[in-house]
This record gives sequence, C-alpha cells and structure tokens, in this order.
Amino acid sequence: FTDRGSADHACRFARWFSSLSMYTEKLVISGNHDRNLKDPSAIDFAKLFPSNLGDDTCSVRFLQDELYVSPRSDLRIFGASWQACEEKNGVGRQLQLLNEEQARQCGTNRSDNQNRIAVDVLLTHMIPYNTVVPVDPSIASVHPMAWEGGSRDISRAALRHRIPLCIGGHIHYGRGVTHSGMSTFVNASSVTPGGTSGRAPIRVSSPVIIDYDVQIQKVISIQCVPHT
Repeated sequence: FTDRGSADHACRFARWFSSLSMYTEKLVISGNHDRNLKDPSAIDFAKLFPSNLGDDTCSVRFLQDELYVSPRSDLRIFGASWQACEEKNGVGRQLQLLNEEQARQCGTNRSDNQNRIAVDVLLTHMIPYNTVVPVDPSIASVHPMAWEGGSRDISRAALRHRIPLCIGGHIHYGRGVTHSGMSTFVNASSVTPGGTSGRAPIRVSSPVIIDYDVQIQKVISIQCVPHT
C-alpha cells in the first residue's frame, strides 16, 4: 500500500482491513508514501476500494477530499488527500468548496464571516502547525518541534471553519494534543518518539481513543498514551 505496493496489494489490504470486526466503520486517507502520487506508476486507490464502488460488504472507505457521514451516528468526517495537504491552501480550498456546496444544498447565502462548516472531524495525513503552545501534558507528552513542522494551511482552515476535531500524524513524533479556539488538534503519530522512527526497533504506539459528542459537536475526552 506504499511506494512499492501494487494495485493487488491495495485490494488485499482493503479486504484485510475490512475483516477487522471490532470496528464497524473504517476510513483510509492517502499519505506521502502512497502510490497515488504524481508519478508514472500512480495508482487510483478510489477505484480499488470495493466500498468506493458500492460494495457494502467492505467496511473500509477511501476518502480523497470528500465528506463521509457515518450511517450509525451521523458523525461527519472530511478526509483530505495528500495532494491537498501538499498544495498551498489545498485543504482550505477543499473545505471552502464543501462549505459552498452545503450552502447551496441548504438554499442559503452565507456571508464571508459565516464559515461554520458541517464537519465534525478533519482527517489529514499532515498535522497542523502549532497554533498555540501545546497543552495537556497529563494526556500526552508533546514535542513542540514536531508541531512546528506542521501545516499552517490546515491550522488556518480548521480554525476558519471552526472544525471541532482535527487528526493527523505525518511527522512521526510529538504525539499529543493541543487546542486553539474551539478546535482540538491531535497528533496521532504511532511509532517511536523524538523523530527516531527509522531506527530499530520500531514500536507501534497504542491507538488514540476519542470520546466525541455528535449532538453538541464537542470533544469530551481523549486517551492519547505517550510513545513508549
């Protein structure tokens, strides 16, 4: 499913991931090592995931700059592509297009200062730029330098559209949580701390568990165990 993967590998990954019955809904977004990048051997993952083609037996959905609405909870998750993360104002532009589409569907003409978008979670491969000093040391140990390598575009877009929860992990370290405005930003990186992901042994961290209230659009609690 990465640089060396094939289309068959992607299909088999989707089936395997779908077989994990402890999670009824599973989402995948692209990253900087995936094979749908700008090269001659690019793979269009959106056409390889069975659920993207209407196969309800596959519980994995590949998101590429699109909104997913959970049929079980009405949780609304926008999955950004790596291309959007990489391009200048790419994520912001995609969210603005979604905002305009939602306005058309509602039959409203919102002014520029009415930017609240019907999205609960912004899912990106890249983490946001550190908009404030990281907080919540009791939740996780946060490495400020990691957040400084994040995306200003993602930070601006999330704050402009007042998205309650933003999750990324590209930077590989600095796992933790920070807040700004009404937005909670989670660096869910899952390997070793301090930027040492390329050194053996590589240890995968525990999953990040988030309790989110869809009705009030608010994060209630986060379990983000530090790297071990």
